[in-house]
Amino acid sequence: MRRMFSPRLAPLALALMPLFAAAHGSFELPISRIYGCFKEGPEAPKSAACQAAVAAGGTQALYDWNGVNQNPDGRHRDFVPDGQLCSGGKSLYKGMDLPRADWPSTPVAADANGNLEFVYHAAAPHATRYFDFYITRDGYDPTKPLKWSDLEAQPFCRVTTVKLENGRYKMSCPLPRNKSGRHVIYNIWQRSDSPEAFYACMDVSFNGAVVSNWKEAGQVRAQQNLPADSKVTLRLFDSGGRDLETHTLTLAAGQGLADLWPQLLGNQVNSASSRVKVGVLDPRGNVAAVRSASENRVYVVNGSGNHFQIDITLPPGGSPDPACNGLPSWSTSVTYTGGEVVSYNQKAWKAQWWNVGTIPGADQWGPWKLQGNCSTTVTPTPTPTPTPTPKPSGVCAAAWSANTVYDKVGTTVSANGHNYRNQWWTQGEDPTKSGAWGVWQNLGACHANSSSKWR
Repeated sequence: MRRMFSPRLAPLALALMPLFAAAHGSFELPISRIYGCFKEGPEAPKSAACQAAVAAGGTQALYDWNGVNQNPDGRHRDFVPDGQLCSGGKSLYKGMDLPRADWPSTPVAADANGNLEFVYHAAAPHATRYFDFYITRDGYDPTKPLKWSDLEAQPFCRVTTVKLENGRYKMSCPLPRNKSGRHVIYNIWQRSDSPEAFYACMDVSFNGAVVSNWKEAGQVRAQQNLPADSKVTLRLFDSGGRDLETHTLTLAAGQGLADLWPQLLGNQVNSASSRVKVGVLDPRGNVAAVRSASENRVYVVNGSGNHFQIDITLPPGGSPDPACNGLPSWSTSVTYTGGEVVSYNQKAWKAQWWNVGTIPGADQWGPWKLQGNCSTTVTPTPTPTPTPTPKPSGVCAAAWSANTVYDKVGTTVSANGHNYRNQWWTQGEDPTKSGAWGVWQNLGACHANSSSKWR
């Protein structure tokens, strides 16, 4: 029997699925454990720790990354038991409590004033009583469940006044001194207008750098291989959103591997710019790019207020090369809906509509569309003539509206005869123009017949 919140439910079930009301945010910098796993991709996370978290607690927790909450009104230890700090004492998020030494961590170093900037992605802002920041004691063992006694007795920082900027709270805190190696920064956000509080675990690593001229602005995440002649562009903006620099890398054959192109981009940016760097921060406060799909970060000059965007442009007719080792294997017993991607026979296949038990590639008129080989060469998708009309995958959800704020991840809408599901906060972005890298995931064709068997 399939779980109630399985992502493989038919589109109508997704539309009717209850969404958690308490979904209000988490840390973006340093990235929290749960938000990091969500960024890796709920259906196929890249790191071993996030894979284990999904195996333990399912994918729904990652889609609801912004709802690790309780209603303690300040009595946090009464509501969050030992061993359940990262889940906030909620069973939905139990995968976040797994004791492991390999949770992806963010390297941190203080600026010239001894501070570190924390950025909280506020999906829904609230009045604040305080943000409290704790850190684990020296000698903390990450292979054992995290307890309250593993944290230092007092928070190293308390912030009581915050201002929302572009959906974020930014807070500067003195970074604890004389720390080395891996630690967990534990945060409690207690609201002042409600007994509700939110909890977050941030895995960080102190690499010995006392002062750094660089401040992290975000992470480079390569989700897929890219075909030759793709263009990867890093754009740097000032605090007012004005363009400062543009760095474009055109990928040659063999350079599009997901664990390679971020390093190549970083090398190009680092050799050309004094205002932005891409890579890993070392103990001397320098930044160098490394070969990895997820370890490189973007750093900007401390105090500049600069921020960045990475744009990917595919060649005409090109498509991202599937990273099949991150895709679930096709199964004869699983029910698939339009938009889901699986691996089978060393190829990636995308479901065009609802199906179960249909072997990918067995029928050119069937529900599966070839996405490419599991290599750096993309296999062209055969185009049968004439092309049959796809079978509807379910009842159409509520129509998309340009004026509606879709702040709950996993919300399903319909547009132009298809259902779409948002992968992050959005407003005004047309689902039919979202594309493979956009906020809206195409779930497949839908129909409006309420008497259909799909109900």
